[in-house]
Amino acid sequence: MCDVKSFCMTRGGLVLVPFLIIACGGGAPPASESEMVSESEPPPSAAVPGVFFIAPEDGGTYPAGSPVLFEFGVESYGLAAVPEEVEQPRPGMGHHHLGVNIDCLAAGEVIPRGDPSWVHFGDASSTIEMMLEPGEHMFVLQLGDDEHRTQAEDGLCARVTFRVEEGI
Repeated sequence: MCDVKSFCMTRGGLVLVPFLIIACGGGAPPASESEMVSESEPPPSAAVPGVFFIAPEDGGTYPAGSPVLFEFGVESYGLAAVPEEVEQPRPGMGHHHLGVNIDCLAAGEVIPRGDPSWVHFGDASSTIEMMLEPGEHMFVLQLGDDEHRTQAEDGLCARVTFRVEEGI
């Protein structure tokens, strides 16, 4: 069922398929420079930063057998790919992490790499599609810096819970 070219994981009724490879930076590069996510300047310090789910909808119901689209948003914080070498995290810059059936981590914690509970978006992408088993699912979206440390600002972690059902 799983082979070297596809990454499958089962955890609490969740099946993630090759989409994780793309989210972790293993996908094809953007077709043109205009499609690439560019680094943005850190926001003014007076703005309140936050992350949020554009999709899926909290409390929503989605059909089994079809991928669920996850789309993330960020406000008043710079979204940027992790540099190849990190000497010091860039202030006000980060990237998304999607937690699977886990709660938000405390400020300053390192988001574990290689842990099947976390999907890293180190390329600064903001979308992924996942095939999910029927049942209730809970995800968290957490912003991390260049060292994958959670940020101290309130609002840099969001939660969503929804159902996947047969026959809809």
